[in-house]
Amino acid sequence: MKHQIFSMLSLLLACALLCAALTGCVSKIGGNDGPLSDVKDLNEQIEQAIADSAEQLDPIKQSVASMGMDLDIFAREGSLVYSYRYTTEYDKDALAAMKTALDDGLANNESTFLLSLSQMRAAVPDIVSLVVEYLAKDGTVITSRAYTGN
Repeated sequence: MKHQIFSMLSLLLACALLCAALTGCVSKIGGNDGPLSDVKDLNEQIEQAIADSAEQLDPIKQSVASMGMDLDIFAREGSLVYSYRYTTEYDKDALAAMKTALDDGLANNESTFLLSLSQMRAAVPDIVSLVVEYLAKDGTVITSRAYTGN
């Protein structure tokens, strides 16, 4: 259990680095030409920001992989999503303990995620939220949190 908690704390540090990596690249997206016409356009803008940040994101993904997780970053319904999936199977008791620790980490790092969202909105003003989700190996959601800044 100590190893799992240390891994989760390391993972939260990787989340903060991820926010910084995307934050540094959003200015490359382009001008602020008014509201986007639909979610598809918004998703395309978010995906472009992710693509522009690929060089900075690859080392973070490798770091997360060394902690036993896969990291996928994508746009969903106008939101930027950080999706972490464990590569090891855990039983229900372990997942329950992990959920508690992950929820605490998400709450404690709210300001970091809100800063990243705020800076992303400078480039993509209509972005809905920044979502951080943790998935079990089978894809079921352990926990998820959306940061809207509202």
